[in-house]
Amino acid sequence: MKKYLLIIVMLCSANIVFAQKKSLFNAKGLKVTWETLENDYKGTKETYSRLTLTNISKEVFPAGGWTLYFNAPNIRNLNEAGGPVNVELINGDFFKAIPSKTFKGLGAGKSEIIPLLSRNLIKRTDFPRGFYIVFNSRPSEAVPVVFEALTAIDYSRQQQVIAETNYKENDAIEDIPLSLLPSIFPSPASAKKTKDIFNLSKSTKVIVDPSFSAEAEYLSEEFEKLFNFKPLQGTTEKQNVIILQKLSLPSKEAYKLQVTSNEIIIGASGNEGLFYGIQSLKNLLPSSIWSAKQDLIAIPGIMVSDMPRFPHRAFMMDIARNFQSKKEILKIIDMISFYKLNVLHLHLNDDEGWRIEIPGLPELTEVGSKRGHTLTEHDHLIPSYGSGPVVNTNSGSG
Repeated sequence: MKKYLLIIVMLCSANIVFAQKKSLFNAKGLKVTWETLENDYKGTKETYSRLTLTNISKEVFPAGGWTLYFNAPNIRNLNEAGGPVNVELINGDFFKAIPSKTFKGLGAGKSEIIPLLSRNLIKRTDFPRGFYIVFNSRPSEAVPVVFEALTAIDYSRQQQVIAETNYKENDAIEDIPLSLLPSIFPSPASAKKTKDIFNLSKSTKVIVDPSFSAEAEYLSEEFEKLFNFKPLQGTTEKQNVIILQKLSLPSKEAYKLQVTSNEIIIGASGNEGLFYGIQSLKNLLPSSIWSAKQDLIAIPGIMVSDMPRFPHRAFMMDIARNFQSKKEILKIIDMISFYKLNVLHLHLNDDEGWRIEIPGLPELTEVGSKRGHTLTEHDHLIPSYGSGPVVNTNSGSG
């Protein structure tokens, strides 16, 4: 009797294992569609949308044993009592859709609609993203699914209305001819154009006050990028020279710039001011210099006296949520330097990522700098902003 009972148990176990293997659905057969239907739903400041799961395969999509993950703005089920498939918040902008006991699965070509509410969505970038599915039988395997975003709301028209409003507000502004536009940006406190022309060439020498040796080297390196030569330092030349001189000015960020037919003089009391004077000189270069190196450049005469209107001029770069490479950050630094900003705020850590290494706390970057599918967050963080299930494939990790 025991022998027969053992055989029955073994056969049942084999059937269960076989059924589990057979029921593992190919995730490529599931299509997820997001559709926004109505803003200001029933007089509220919420958007009515629906999430549709469609079985585009010939298999049966299972009634349970799976979880659909994605990132989205703050959303909730329209029906508080729930339905066959319900959406739940995990953390931040990370959500999951899970089947309830009333969900019967999906036959070939069948769909299940999940009605949802969210804050008003004003543009397509507000839509959910980063959808992937995980089956309970393989909890460590996350597979992206087919996704399509639709909308009954004409978001392009909303953008047109904004553009039209801006156009009307600025319609009274007169067009300024190119010849009357400021030669230097941001506009200096005082600038007066002259009829002089300074011809910059490889014979031009740089005469430097010892206080500004670093700025002189920077100037030569910048010119080498743009010209077929690198200006050399001189000592006693009187003609065809660039002079970096020390002045007594009211602010260390103040500078004076003078371009004549014989010389270019940049004067400042501090290194910051002289650096800004060099940026203004770069403003005077013709735009053609940025596309092809040249041997001779004509720089128009001008007299400039300038100092910043605001002591704090900042640019914030969020690399915690949207990681960027060193190359990209150096490019940004060059840009903000050109526009005379003096503060770079690198946002290095947040819930969605930690980017600064601290000795003694290696987990901050070993775990906190990567995003992907995880049940424990022991190895990396959960996805955010649509970064998806795979680590080190986008700006979620770095």
